[in-house]
Amino acid sequence: MGIIAVSFIATTRWMYQGLTVRYWDRYTHLLLVDAVCPMCLYSIAGQHTDEHNLLCCPECGHYWHSDHVLRRPVYTQGEYDGTKTFRAYTPGEIGTSVQHDDRNRRVPDGGGVFFLAASAETDADKKQRLENVIREARTSTRGKRWILAGGMVAMAAMMLPSVGLFQPIPTRLSMHLAIRICSLSTFFSMCYFAWRMARSSFSAKTSDAALARRICPACADFLDEIEPESDGCTVCQTCGAAWRV
Repeated sequence: MGIIAVSFIATTRWMYQGLTVRYWDRYTHLLLVDAVCPMCLYSIAGQHTDEHNLLCCPECGHYWHSDHVLRRPVYTQGEYDGTKTFRAYTPGEIGTSVQHDDRNRRVPDGGGVFFLAASAETDADKKQRLENVIREARTSTRGKRWILAGGMVAMAAMMLPSVGLFQPIPTRLSMHLAIRICSLSTFFSMCYFAWRMARSSFSAKTSDAALARRICPACADFLDEIEPESDGCTVCQTCGAAWRV
């Protein structure tokens, strides 16, 4: 019993550390893409690189690799373009999932950022376009979500009573405990994969709806008035993702 408890605690701690590191990596990446210092949120646009190809923040003095600063906005140092940088200020809401653009590069999965962008957008026409993307993605995946939820409830109704989850464990019968742990692990694993399937479906529908309205699926920024490159891809000026729209 003690070994099981120690293993559970160690696994939980390892998963928490991994998710924390991944969160801060995404946080740093999103801010640097928008030419904003991740330490103090000061604009580093227009800063010159040193001999080591590093950019120095004039506010806090931290150095950042210039290759990560993908967008060089034209606004004055220390000032922010709210419609551009808002998407990078809340990476926890955006999530850490990734997708691939039309050049087969890994870019952020912007499914969650559409809700934030729609609530922050002040232009009525752009706000309506963002809300239409959310509405279309929700409508097209609603049936799949209900089917997955019903399947999980049916599985729980069949599995949990059969393993006697709420019955007392007989003395020195560790096999009963092992069976219950394995059954519960299987159930929660299947719930996780069902959730991943629903999320993947929602992300795909969101991307299709966004591209149909000339919106970047990775950061929910607009692709209007951006000329496509030689391969037919339109490159987002905020996150650098390339899409065929």
